[in-house]
Parts: sequence; structure tokens; C-alpha cells
Amino acid sequence: EGSWLTPTMFTLILDTRTLAMLADAEENKDDHEHLVEAKRLFDSCFRFTIMGRATTEDGAKKRAAALFIIINQFKVYFKLGTLQLCKNLIRSVGQPNFPKFESFPMAHKVAYRFYVGRIKVLEDDMIEAEKNLTYALEHCHRSHTENIRRILEYLIPVKLILGYLPDKALLRRPELSHLEGLVTAVKQGNVRELSKELEKNQRLYISKGLYLSLDRLKILGYRNLFRSVVMIHQKDVREDSTQKATNAQRVPINMFLNPFKRFGEHDFIREQMQEKQTSSEDTEQEDLEQIKCILANLIFKGYIKGYISHQKNFLVVSANQPFPSMNSCKLF
Repeated sequence: EGSWLTPTMFTLILDTRTLAMLADAEENKDDHEHLVEAKRLFDSCFRFTIMGRATTEDGAKKRAAALFIIINQFKVYFKLGTLQLCKNLIRSVGQPNFPKFESFPMAHKVAYRFYVGRIKVLEDDMIEAEKNLTYALEHCHRSHTENIRRILEYLIPVKLILGYLPDKALLRRPELSHLEGLVTAVKQGNVRELSKELEKNQRLYISKGLYLSLDRLKILGYRNLFRSVVMIHQKDVREDSTQKATNAQRVPINMFLNPFKRFGEHDFIREQMQEKQTSSEDTEQEDLEQIKCILANLIFKGYIKGYISHQKNFLVVSANQPFPSMNSCKLF
């Protein structure tokens, strides 16, 4: 019952989790029997630490082990695929009777914020994910390079989804090179290349729970692609003295057609159908309708300030900052 057992409990928790994973791997069982049993033991350990009274020195020492146990529970839940149970642990940390977060060792706080960040990514709460992962990165010891790498593998995609482009030098690191192609494709508005990059590293992104979130980068790619088209149109209007200045705000939908065909997402199913029975005129009309759909989505999410004139087949953009900063727009 005393706090003198707490250091021993730390060691036992680590060894129990490691041995449970090894035993399940050795027996090659899908039910993770040993890891499930380890989870029950960790639940008991957590209750034991929380029972300590904060007003006594012995109780405070016991409660100081709570965050370490939660971190190991996170690891077990991730392995078992029972992430819904993590919510209860996160709620318990926010309870008034839980020790103050600042009172825990920095290593425990960093690990906790890292796992909360990962959970928020899976919940599509990118703003909270960014807050937690940034905290983990800023407070992680510089000598722990492996931990920094793991944090960046999640933080860079989250930042990218929020509209922040990472530094090129950071992406040249060998362990992060798989993200370089994604960043380049988004920046250039090359959605087709972005799809190829996602497909190439599909297994890696699925294993990290990032694939579905990264797939939504396509809307950012289209935003940058269409922004380039609008900028070219506006430049042409300014250089043509015969045109009115207001024409710069009216972009013919047809102008998006060729860039869309070249850099838009490749639709293999539609391509096969077109080869069988669809005329080139019908194909072009389908592409224009798809472009309008994407434009409408971009306008709805705030990536474009303007509206579509269906009658005249124009995209009418705002004279004042028609393409707001990406990080100021709706995410999904």
C-alpha cells in the first residue's frame, strides 16, 4: 500500500507489457490474450495510485505514478485496437481530483501529449492534435532523436493538413523523406502526383492511422492548382489594355479544363467507361461538371472567396484576397 513500491511498479509495468506482447507474438494468437490480461493489471495499478490522498506525502508519491500508467495503457489500447477506451483516460487526467499535469516528470508529460496527439489525429481533431504534438516536440529532449522522429512523423502531416508547409531542410532527413513528395505535390497543385505518393506509401500511412487524413490533402492541391489558373488569367487581363479591370475577377470555367486534365486526380473507372462508349464532347462536359463541383466545395470550405455563375459559366472571385490563407479555412 505504501509509495515505496512505486519504482518497482514502474519496472513491472514495463516488463509486463513487453512480455505480454512477446508471448502473444510467440503463440501467434489474434485475441492478444496476454496483452488483455496486462490491461487488467494496469487498470488495477491505476486504481491503486489514484487512491492515494494528495494531502499526505505518501499519497502524493503514489499519485505521481498515474500518468506513467496511463501512457502504458495507451500503448496497450493502440495494440489491441480499442482506442475508444483512451477517452476515459484522457477525461480522468482532466478531473479536479487528478494531480496537476505540471507536477509530473517531463518525460511522462511528453509521452502523454504524443499519444493524445495521435488519438486526436484519428478523431480528425487536427487543431488539438497540432497543440499536443507541438508540446511534445518542444519539450522532448534534443538527444532523444528517435522520439523526435516519431513526433515529426505525425506533426508534419497535421501541419500540412492545417495549411502550413514544412521547411524543405526538415524533409531531407532520411526518416521523413516519404513526406517530401506529398508536400511538393500539394504546393504545386499536382493532385495526380499526390495520389501516386499516397498510393506508394499507403501501407505506411495506414499503419500510422494517417491515410484518411492525408487523402484530404487533395482539396488543398486543387486549391493551389486553381489558384495558379486564376493568377494566370488575372495577369493576362492586366496586360491586355482592351479588357476591363473587372474581367480579372471573372474566370471562364473552361480555363480550368486543361490543368484539371493534366494535374487532376486520375479516374480509372471513368476512363474505362469513356473508352467503351462516351464521346469526347460528353467527356469534356463531365470534366467541367466535376470542376464546378470541386470549385463549389472550395468556396464552401473558404479556400476561395467568390461564387460560380452557372448561367455565364464563370468563376467570379473576390477582388480582395480571393484565395485566403490555407490555415484560415475549414478543414473538412
